Amino acid sequence: MKRLAIPTMFMALAACATASEAGPEAEPITIRVDNMTSRVITVERYIGSTIARRVGLVNGQSQRVLTIPWHPSRLAHQLLRLEGVARVATGAETGAAPALGYGVEECYEGVCALTGALHLPPGAEVSLVIDTRGVARMYYNRPAGPPQ
Repeated sequence: MKRLAIPTMFMALAACATASEAGPEAEPITIRVDNMTSRVITVERYIGSTIARRVGLVNGQSQRVLTIPWHPSRLAHQLLRLEGVARVATGAETGAAPALGYGVEECYEGVCALTGALHLPPGAEVSLVIDTRGVARMYYNRPAGPPQ
């Protein structure tokens, strides 16, 4: 019985370690990046609190579509890490230096507002615009709800 318990425990630990990286099965998030700068921007997605995996490079003055896995517990401003952009407040900071290089705006019927607590749904489509100053902003157009 003891011999069976050790391999079973090892397999269970290995499954937990890989499950957190893969995340739940859901439609990925589509990111339309518009890099208006003359720099190359590196886009990475966060896996853990300090671990990131490169999603792609976006050359200066170009557009690119990227996808990342949906994650149930991450807010929109916690999904990506950008290199080559200016640091901006995300709306969730408490005086410390921002951990990410982009702010998030939720838009509805043409009106957008900065938010710090947006959970994107599975399959969400967002725009990530990096302006000529290197300041990045993610925009999410909230779909209209059912008629009331």
